[in-house]
Amino acid sequence: MKLVEKENLHVTLLFLGEISDNKIDDLIKITKEAELGVEKYVVKGLGAFPSHFNPRVIWVSLEGNINPLKSLRSWLQRNLRAIKVNYEDEREFKPHITIARVKERINIKCFLDLLNTASSLVFGEFFARELCLYKSTLTKEGPVYNEVFRKSI
Repeated sequence: MKLVEKENLHVTLLFLGEISDNKIDDLIKITKEAELGVEKYVVKGLGAFPSHFNPRVIWVSLEGNINPLKSLRSWLQRNLRAIKVNYEDEREFKPHITIARVKERINIKCFLDLLNTASSLVFGEFFARELCLYKSTLTKEGPVYNEVFRKSI
């Protein structure tokens, strides 16, 4: 496994995929217009995508009132459709923070034991106070994130 660097930990509301340069100003405008409220989230338990039996991404879950995150995500989706930006993220929204990526096959029994042990562990809490628009570039060493715009409360 490769752990995600501390500075790269984040909650993804929507993954946009490839975006043409002529849409960046529109994306910044939408991000500026987004309404944010401060919410407290608890970081608890472990999970994996695409499944616990075939983990490629290891994540920690967010608990708390996730309705504001869901509402903000829906608002972003509507506004992206309005400016004709297609996005690749149509899956059910599960707020999480990716903490590791699995590079090779792992011992599934040990991993399932870890998931079971960590299911009720609380790793911390935080207040969501910012909305950021990032450009990500995949490299051999992992993704590189460049901030395009940040809106703080």
